[in-house]
Amino acid sequence: MKCMQISFSDKYPNAHLVAWLGEDAEILKMPPRRAIIVCPGGGYRGHAAREGEPIARKFFGEGFNVFQLHYSVGENASGFTPMIELALAIRYVREHANEFNVAHDQIFVIGFSAGGHLAASSGILWDHPIIRDAVGVESGECPVGINRPTGVILCYPVIMSGEYSHKGSFDRLCGSPSASESEREMFSLERYVSPTTVPVFVWHTIADKTVPVQNSIGLVQAMIMKGIPVEAHIYPSGRHGLSLATKETWSEQPERLVPHVQGWFDAALRWTDDFYTVCDSH
Repeated sequence: MKCMQISFSDKYPNAHLVAWLGEDAEILKMPPRRAIIVCPGGGYRGHAAREGEPIARKFFGEGFNVFQLHYSVGENASGFTPMIELALAIRYVREHANEFNVAHDQIFVIGFSAGGHLAASSGILWDHPIIRDAVGVESGECPVGINRPTGVILCYPVIMSGEYSHKGSFDRLCGSPSASESEREMFSLERYVSPTTVPVFVWHTIADKTVPVQNSIGLVQAMIMKGIPVEAHIYPSGRHGLSLATKETWSEQPERLVPHVQGWFDAALRWTDDFYTVCDSH
């Protein structure tokens, strides 16, 4: 494995990728790997370490080439900036698929909490005029979207503004804690689900008090209404931010782990393995 940092946009210098890539693909005659872009959470205020490298290493061990996105946070996160950065990152990985030994039609995104909001936006807002213009793609130029991921994995994601919102995430996206409800609704993703939304795997816990499970349920309902393939796992217990739900990712309070939640990773992996079969039969 080789690890490298990649800057992919002069216009967005706060963003970069850290890539975990298989070595000697040409010498070993290795087929192209699937790719996954990891978006850690942190309320658009920072990047949660437990949702970054441990996730990247886990997916790399399962045959993915992995790209962890360091996106703009804090005062730099307002507006669509993080969404544009992720769209540009997807485009960059796809355009350099041969160099990275990546299958260009198998580029997934995974996100946690606010990073789940970001990941979901890549599959829902990929054709939004603001994002499309920033990526440099004319409407209709590329029907599948060069910045459109293959599928999205969401882990206890922030989705909705309003009653069940994670207020801090929307404060930072809006650039103000006093933003109006209409301003917050601009980033409420369930409102934008359409027939071009990508398939989603999502998991959440009912006991999550930081980002209520209604966020995932609202997204699932919107996807069902639009006929988009979705697989959802709702666990009865477990606090917010569990990541892999292992001692490695929750070492400070191991007594609060809920081992059954660890199953989300294998379930998500099976979802990517069966992706085209499941989606074609939907």
